[in-house]
Amino acid sequence: TVPVTNGSHKGLLGIVLSPDFATDRRVFAFATTPAGGGHPERSVLYRWVENAGVGTQQTVLLDDLPVSAINNGGALCFDPAGMLFVSIGDVEDPALSQDDGSLAGKLLRVDPDDGSAPADNPTPGSRVFAKGLRNTWALAVEPGAGNLFGADNGPADNDELNLMLPARNFEWGAPPGSEFGAATGALLRLWPDVIVPVGLAFGALEAAGWPATHRGGLFMALYDEEIVLRFELSGALRTDIDREAEFLRFVPNGIANKPVDLVRGPDDALW
Repeated sequence: TVPVTNGSHKGLLGIVLSPDFATDRRVFAFATTPAGGGHPERSVLYRWVENAGVGTQQTVLLDDLPVSAINNGGALCFDPAGMLFVSIGDVEDPALSQDDGSLAGKLLRVDPDDGSAPADNPTPGSRVFAKGLRNTWALAVEPGAGNLFGADNGPADNDELNLMLPARNFEWGAPPGSEFGAATGALLRLWPDVIVPVGLAFGALEAAGWPATHRGGLFMALYDEEIVLRFELSGALRTDIDREAEFLRFVPNGIANKPVDLVRGPDDALW
């Protein structure tokens, strides 16, 4: 148990199991933490080892990460190499997304053993994988090509579905007229209305009981719309959207009965 701060974009913001959980029993979490022990309020990346349903060997992998009332990120996802992606929001300061001296507005890629920067990150010694993000709340790895997709939340509109390639700049917080050439982030879909994407998951490539059109497809949970969308993708990088359709709709009940995450379970069902 760890203390967390309260707020609409605070608390426990991300949790993921190790790809080797069956043997290493490791659990990772991202949370906003109150001031204490000489630290200000901040975001923290934790790791535990599960033992009989209890988290043991608590380890802080990353500490003193930026935090604000909103836009704190917190999405977690493993890549095929076993490295851990961690999204950090712009903490209400768009300029920080372009500031190489800050981790705000960045996508980090870290070694889950110690939180260090993997040797094959875009910049040696840096945990930053991509930048220019506002508040990415959802990450998912495509099971075929192994590429990372992310859903970034815009300020009042302009929510995005992005292909998260290394060393890309997704332009949030950049001065007007800025150009990044080949380093510009790959924007796959832009919504002019507020949808609040909070979850991404890919269907299994081979899943009994699923139609062929759904296998390997991308599913996105939308908080404001109370729905789950399904995308049929094609192309070498699986970035061509051939079809977008409503997959599931929740019955709204005020702020209840809204999706807040989406994962593919060990039985290949969507949870």
